[in-house]
Amino acid sequence: MIGPALVAVLCALQGASDVQAPAATDAEWVERIATAQGDDYGPTLNAAFERFMQHVDALRMDRAEVLMRAMHDRAHGGWSAESLAMVMVRQGRYDEARALLTEQLATVDDPTERAALLQARALHALGRGEDAVARRDLGAALLLGSSDAEVVLALLALSHGELERARVTSRALLARDPAPAWALRSWGLSMLPPAGDSPSE
Repeated sequence: MIGPALVAVLCALQGASDVQAPAATDAEWVERIATAQGDDYGPTLNAAFERFMQHVDALRMDRAEVLMRAMHDRAHGGWSAESLAMVMVRQGRYDEARALLTEQLATVDDPTERAALLQARALHALGRGEDAVARRDLGAALLLGSSDAEVVLALLALSHGELERARVTSRALLARDPAPAWALRSWGLSMLPPAGDSPSE
């Protein structure tokens, strides 16, 4: 026979299950993002970002864009601009993504954040085959102290057979402490003879 105490616990659990709120819709998340205040602001954006990533992982880019646009409208941060631009690029909207990052760059003074935005814009340009455009942005990020931009420039030089340029860039990276993981590989590849050449005896 079940005792009264156990019956009470089971009833409480059943009641909690019965009143459990259904998962919020994207429209409800947009409303939460727009109205979150004070201590709720950070946790709300963190939870919304997790939902955004679920949509991205499931390739629901239209739904991901709705959420990230709401977050960017509220936060106006480099992270939200990069995330929204990424979703646009995955939908083939390179021009819109570049315009968004350019607009964000005009509002940012922090060197680290500017470098991150320039790198994002450069990687999108590379994905579109616009190497010259990408090099300009990577060069600007490099001047702001970005070692990531330096690595990409070295690999880009390698891909174009510009071994001396790749060698110089990789050597500069190796002088850093700690050196980026790709620096040694890039430098080693730059030391290999071009295809068809035989090493001197």
